[in-house]
Amino acid sequence: MRFKKFMCVLWLVGFIFGASVLLTETAGVAEAKEIFVKIGTGSLGGTYYPVGVAMGALFSKTIPGMTSSAMSSGGTVDNIEMLNEGEIQMAICIEDIAKKAYFGEAQYANNKIDNYKVLTVLWPNVQHIVSRKGISKISDLEGKRIIVGATKSGTEVNAYEVLGELGIFFRENDPEHKPNSIPVFMNYTEGADVLKNRQADAAWNNSLPPASSVMDLLSTGDFEIIGLTKEQQDKVTAHKSKAYFPHTLKANTYQNQPNDLLVISTSNVMLVSDSLDDETTYQLTKQIFENTPALEAAHAVAAKYLTVENAVTGTSIPFCEGAIRYYRERGVWKDK
Repeated sequence: MRFKKFMCVLWLVGFIFGASVLLTETAGVAEAKEIFVKIGTGSLGGTYYPVGVAMGALFSKTIPGMTSSAMSSGGTVDNIEMLNEGEIQMAICIEDIAKKAYFGEAQYANNKIDNYKVLTVLWPNVQHIVSRKGISKISDLEGKRIIVGATKSGTEVNAYEVLGELGIFFRENDPEHKPNSIPVFMNYTEGADVLKNRQADAAWNNSLPPASSVMDLLSTGDFEIIGLTKEQQDKVTAHKSKAYFPHTLKANTYQNQPNDLLVISTSNVMLVSDSLDDETTYQLTKQIFENTPALEAAHAVAAKYLTVENAVTGTSIPFCEGAIRYYRERGVWKDK
């Protein structure tokens, strides 16, 4: 009888222990909930796409339960629309255009989109104007076919604003200026092929040097980058949007580019959808800044800008709470 009681007690203890282990394991599985994060980037020939691909791979590897991938897109304008429609959860965007959408300004005055926050400020974009040899000044672009980026891209917006300041207009629906050049809408990689085939005269490329499609074109010896005069550079940086900054493209950044060139730059941000919770955005931020070597292989120059000090300056769009938590831990966040 005592032996039977002992066995019953032993069985009961074993059952309770097994149940507790099962509950613990089940809880652990619940904690690692499935999270799907799609990242909107840009053209295959720019900076956004390879860095986005590397980030997606990093997040999938380091954040439990997360599956993340990057997709090529039209660029900033397209990405903001997809964020708004819930098709993507993260996006690399030109800061000024994202700011206009968030606060309902300019082209977004009647279509405010504000269901996102900033995760981090990224690297600068440099505005390359690549042209066939002999088209060496901005004024030479009058009457020419200019590849201005994909439809719904930030590149097209930048091309419109910068060239417009310098007297080159291409939008058919421009209420103030009659077009004096011919726009061609396509991404950087397609644009490089069209230039090589002499089906266009120049192409706009909004990327951090060295940009792969620009390298491809200049390596042939048939193309050049149009530099600005100091007066032109000053005029663009005085644009009412305050989105443009002076930049010098150092000699030999590209093959067959022997001289320094005055150009224009803009800043980029990584946006996250408000649908992502604070813990998720905290982990996303943490993995970016604690695994920068994993991003260097995608674009070594872009990765150099990914520091926590750079991350928190250069935008008026609000940051997400998860990112703020991480930046506080790193001692770089200043409460306002």
